[in-house]
Order: sequence, then C-alpha cells, then structure tokens
Amino acid sequence: MHPIAHVVAGACALALIIAAPICGAAPLPAKFDALAAPHFAASAPGATVVVLQAEQLLLRKAYGLANVELKVPMRADYVFRIGSISKTFTAVALMQLVDRGKLLLAAPISRYLPSSPPSWSKITVEHLLVHASGIPDLEGAPSFATFQTQSRTLDEVIAYFRDEPLDFAPGSRTRYSSSGYIVLGKLIEAVSDQSYGQYLQDHIVRRLGLRHTALGSDTAIVPGMATGLLTLIEY
Repeated sequence: MHPIAHVVAGACALALIIAAPICGAAPLPAKFDALAAPHFAASAPGATVVVLQAEQLLLRKAYGLANVELKVPMRADYVFRIGSISKTFTAVALMQLVDRGKLLLAAPISRYLPSSPPSWSKITVEHLLVHASGIPDLEGAPSFATFQTQSRTLDEVIAYFRDEPLDFAPGSRTRYSSSGYIVLGKLIEAVSDQSYGQYLQDHIVRRLGLRHTALGSDTAIVPGMATGLLTLIEY
C-alpha cells in the first residue's frame, strides 16, 4: 500500500444517523444506547458511537467486534480508517492552496500537471473537486480487486486509470470518482512541494490539534487499530 493511503482517526467507525424519535422518561444517553445497540451484534463488525449535544458528551460507547476473525471486542478508544471522509481533508488542503494563490479553480489541471493525458485537457481543478471531471472511478474497474492488493505509488495508481476514456465531457454532469480526488492529491503535491501526507500533517492535522488523527499505512503498526476493509488509496 502507498504510505499516504488514508487518514485514520480515533473518533468513530460509523456516523450513525438516528431518525427514530427520542421520547420517554429515560435519560438521553440510555435512549441513544437503546437505538444504537440493535444495529451491532456482539459477534459482528462493530463501531464506536459518539453523541454530542452543545459540546456535552452524551454517549461514547463501543459495540460489536474490532476484528471478527480474532473475535476482538471493539473499544471506544480504538483507531479506525475513515475511508472517503479523507476527501474532506483533500478538499480543505486544495482550498488552502487556492487561497494562497497556488492554484486556480478555473485553471486546467494540465497547467500544474503537464504530463496529463490529452483527454484531460479540458478538466479544470474545480471539475475534480466537484466530481465533474468525467475521469472514471478506478474502483469500478473489473481488475481493481486484484490491483488494490499490491503496494502502489501515487503515480502507479494514477497510471491505472489515466488512459481510460472519460465517462462524460468535463463539466457536463457529475459522478462520484475517487480517481478525481487521487489526481487532486497529485496536484497538492505538485504545487506545495510536499507529499500529500506531509502537507496534511503540517497544514491541517497539527494546526487543528488533531492528536488522534494521522495518515494511514498498511505497513506501520498502529496500536488499537480496528480491522476494516482493504483500501488502496483515499484522497
């Protein structure tokens, strides 16, 4: 796996949206616990659920298993991969660079990535940001399941989809694409002269005091890491 593959955080494995009414005489923490618990069997993949109200912690509780194969119970302080929530970090990093004049949203990405294929010539930075580039999502490729099992550099991941035909003309529609955000990661590296991971650490993670958030790795040993789905790369 690429060393800057994904952000991990000691926050929660799942954002649980509770739509059921909260009523009755029981205290709020007990009510939320009663709503969350049925979703996570003791022998199934688990989660940590955190409920806050006006900065007051109402519930922070673990459910289910952190590792199903080894039957490891989930704990509320375990670390999780946050998957495509990493895209939020990428978007913030990108807009920081726009504010600093390093990038223009309306500029073609070829201005910053001269080796881009001709088919990307009309793709702007903004197209990537809002999933309107037309670059096909690499996760939809038939061979992706095999491709993601091996360690890849950022350039190797981009090479996997860069010669694929666009799904649509840039800007003509929107379609979710992890590939587009991987290219944004490359843009961040190109204009900041830092690796994607180092940029996030210096300009977002440390500045916000996120003491339990870091760039993920499939090779580093992370204490208290819950087992999740294999993820090749997330931007």
